Amino acid sequence: MLMKKTNKFVYLMVGFLLKLVAIFKGQKILKKVKITGPAITLSNHTSWYDFAYTFAAIYPKGTTFLAAEKMFYDRRMGFWLKLAKAIPKKLFRADPKAVHSTFKLLKQNEIVSIFPEGQISTTGRPIPISFAIAKLVKRARVDVYAITHENASLVNPAWSKKSFKGKIYTSILPILSKNEIEFLSENEIYNRIVDKLAVDSSVINLSKKLKFKGKNIKGLENVIYQCDKCKHVGLNTHKNEIICPSCNSRRIYDLFGLLDNKTIYEVYEKQKLYFIDSLKENSNFKIESSTILESYDNDLIKPLGKGIITLSKHGYNYQGSFRNQDVNIQIPIEDVAALPGDLGRNIQIYYNDEFYQFKLPVHYLPSLFILFSEVLYEKVTGNKSSGIF
Repeated sequence: MLMKKTNKFVYLMVGFLLKLVAIFKGQKILKKVKITGPAITLSNHTSWYDFAYTFAAIYPKGTTFLAAEKMFYDRRMGFWLKLAKAIPKKLFRADPKAVHSTFKLLKQNEIVSIFPEGQISTTGRPIPISFAIAKLVKRARVDVYAITHENASLVNPAWSKKSFKGKIYTSILPILSKNEIEFLSENEIYNRIVDKLAVDSSVINLSKKLKFKGKNIKGLENVIYQCDKCKHVGLNTHKNEIICPSCNSRRIYDLFGLLDNKTIYEVYEKQKLYFIDSLKENSNFKIESSTILESYDNDLIKPLGKGIITLSKHGYNYQGSFRNQDVNIQIPIEDVAALPGDLGRNIQIYYNDEFYQFKLPVHYLPSLFILFSEVLYEKVTGNKSSGIF
C-alpha cells in the first residue's frame, strides 16, 4: 500500500509561505546540491524554525518529515503536520512503525527529512546522536544529505519566543552515496553523520564575531536559573540582562550570543556542579515537585491526574492519580536515556507504551530535572545521555 502524499497545490502554497518565513528570518542558502529521491536528509536542530529552514532549502522539491509523536496531539501543530503527511516518531525509543513508514516512502522514491538529535538543543550545542540512525541509513541504502543551519540558535534560540536579527547560513551537502553505504560499516556511517552535523554556532561565532541584534532575552531564565555568585535558584530577566533577585548580580547577554563572554552551553552545564556536589554529600539526594500529569486522550494531550514527581538515584517516581486511578509509577534511571521537555513547562517520558508529560509549577523546574537526570544517568550507567531512534 502506497503512502498518501500531500495535495500538490496545497504543498506548493504552504511551501511558498514557509520559504517566505525563512527569508524573513534571515536564511541565506550558501551551498546547494540537487537532491533526487529516494534520499534521506539529516539536519541539526537548534531552533523551532529548523523545519522551515530545511523545507525552504529543498523547496520546490517535496519532502516528508519525521516529527515527534506528541506534536501530532497539539491543537495547532497537529493540523499542519497531518496536512503535510508527516510521520509521527516516538522520542528516544525504538519505533518500528515510524521506520516502516520511512522505508515505504523511500521505496516510492521520496525524500525523507530527519532531525537525528531527536529534540531541539536548548543551548545550541549539538546533542549526542543515537547510533541507531547509522543502522537506519545502512538498511535504507539511499543517498544521504546534510542540510545544516548555522546561526539558527542565535537568531531563534530555543529559549526565546523572539527573534534576533541576523543571518542564518544553510548548506546542503552530500554525506553518503548509496554506493558508499554498501561498503561502509555502521561505525563509519555514524562517524560521518556526526561530523557533518557538528555545527555549534556559538563556538563558531567566537571567531566570526557576527552580531545578532535584539534586547529581549525573556525565556533565558528558564535555562539559566542559578546565580553564579550566591547560587540562588530562580532568576529574572530585564532587556538583555539576567538578574539574581537575591544578591542583585547581573549578567549581560551580548550581540554575539554570549552571556558575560561565555556561551550559553558553558553557563548551563556549570549548573550541573550543584547536583554533582549534592550527590557526593548525600547519595540519596533527590528533587521533587508537585505536578499535573498529562497524556494522550482522544487525539489531544490533556491533564489526566495530579501528584508528586520525584527524581533520585532510584529513578523517577510519580505518586498520585492517573486516568481516574491512584497510581505509583516507578521508572528506572537507566530506562530514560534522555529526558526531553518544553522549556518553562514540562518534562516528558515514554515508558511501557505510555506517554507521560509532567507539567511543573515553576518555570525553571524542567531544566533542573533535565540536568539532574543527565548527572544521574551518567553516574548509574557510565554512558552519556542520548536518544534512541
